Amino acid sequence: MAGNDRPRAIADVSAGTILATVTIAVPPERVFRAITAADQIPLWWGADDMYRTTKHTADVRPGGAWRSEGKGADGRDFHVQGEYVEVEPPHRLVMTWRAPWDGDQVTTVTYTLEPVETGTRLTLRHEGRATTPAATMASAGSGCWAGSVSSSPPRQASSRPACSIAG
Repeated sequence: MAGNDRPRAIADVSAGTILATVTIAVPPERVFRAITAADQIPLWWGADDMYRTTKHTADVRPGGAWRSEGKGADGRDFHVQGEYVEVEPPHRLVMTWRAPWDGDQVTTVTYTLEPVETGTRLTLRHEGRATTPAATMASAGSGCWAGSVSSSPPRQASSRPACSIAG
């Protein structure tokens, strides 16, 4: 990656928006599979010191449901779920996000994948957090999303960094 092409994330707490971007050295088709395939999500989503995603189910089509389950670092079970709103492989994915720890408020996550000379520029936008009880955690969430969009294809779960899609 170029020097100014490192993963970065920002949070606008007043607007309830998290924006993260990174360039990943694989084609958009590979990145799209990493963010949609049930066998790929548990390989990158989470980390032992925070949480580990152990199961993911997905009906990847507009109106289709998705759900991720796992264990927190404290050993407690967790889940997050939603529906796919837009599915445009390998360029765009929009889905709702609903988590019990966030009051089951429905928010929206948009992934935009753009082919670039060095691979794929992945931009993630998580919106709607301003109305949730956990809105003040948006800036903390931006750090996790920044890790989630790190810089290489997914690796085995045993060697992944915190919140990393790849790394």
